[in-house]
Amino acid sequence: MNEVKQLVREGVDVALSSNSRTKRILLVEEEPLLRVAILNNLRRVGFAVDVASNGTIALEKLRSGAPDAIFLDLMLPDIDSVEVINEVRREPE
Repeated sequence: MNEVKQLVREGVDVALSSNSRTKRILLVEEEPLLRVAILNNLRRVGFAVDVASNGTIALEKLRSGAPDAIFLDLMLPDIDSVEVINEVRREPE
């Protein structure tokens, strides 16, 4: 969890220094408690966060709008995470 907090702290400059708009992140995490903890930390430092609990939902959200970044659980229950990454690369828009 300390690693997540460190990443969030480092992201503060990215989230808050831009005058244009709030940076949007897609958080893909299967574990509910970890998902809520990461979500709260990201929102606390100023990111807009979309949440998906599995790869299928993540791909649906990615098709409806491109986030600035993706935090992706590597052990998803339904679709292999590498498959999600490959799909994102196939459809960059």
